[in-house]
Amino acid sequence: METMAFYRGTYFSHSVGMDREVNILLPHDIGENERLKTLYLLHGYYGNHQQWIRYTSIERYAAKHRLMIVMPEAQNGFYFNHAYGAAHFDALMDVMHHVERIFPVSKAREDRFVCGLSMGGYGALKWALTHPELFSKAASLSGALDLVTLKKVFQEESPNLAYGLFGDEDLEVSNNNLLSLLDGLLDAQATLPSVYLACGTEDYLYHENLMFKEALEVRKVKHTYKASKGEHTWAYWDEAIQPVLDWIFNV
Repeated sequence: METMAFYRGTYFSHSVGMDREVNILLPHDIGENERLKTLYLLHGYYGNHQQWIRYTSIERYAAKHRLMIVMPEAQNGFYFNHAYGAAHFDALMDVMHHVERIFPVSKAREDRFVCGLSMGGYGALKWALTHPELFSKAASLSGALDLVTLKKVFQEESPNLAYGLFGDEDLEVSNNNLLSLLDGLLDAQATLPSVYLACGTEDYLYHENLMFKEALEVRKVKHTYKASKGEHTWAYWDEAIQPVLDWIFNV
């Protein structure tokens, strides 16, 4: 079996003004002129950069494809810049700049991918739809894709937190709204990344994912959608990430 090297390090993120941690898996025997394909793999709310390594067999799955996996720390920032707080979306670019300065990765769009679970599913699609020139493929597993509804939940449970996150922003037309971002790209006739959605049918976010799929269909956006039995759990995500890797490599 192919084996992988494991890098655990820190980098300074100017966007959030602090050191952040990142875990990276990469082949141990990189050739002198080899440039690796890279998957940025994002964690969920209440999670961290350790969880994909701890709770799935991502190392074994990535080794089959000779794929570099970058797993950054993102706290509970939801991968967007807060109205009154840290610039968590900009911090994604900080980790990419760090990775591409020190590792032998391809910087070609067709060799760069992003995926995430729950909060990270939203983050993966937001990153790819904000910077479609950077990513050829973006995947969401059990994604928290409806920020309008999320804002209402935060407002009911923690109004001060909700105001810090969103301020008075109208999310219907915001660049933090995935469908608003998508509509802007369609209007500009931009090249879209390929989109992959998966969610367990027993997941509390299943209806939200189904609605997003239907919104893609209305807009005639090509995508891959996988619904199967499963809850909002690591048992589901460990299974779900495997066909994502096959989809990336068209296996």
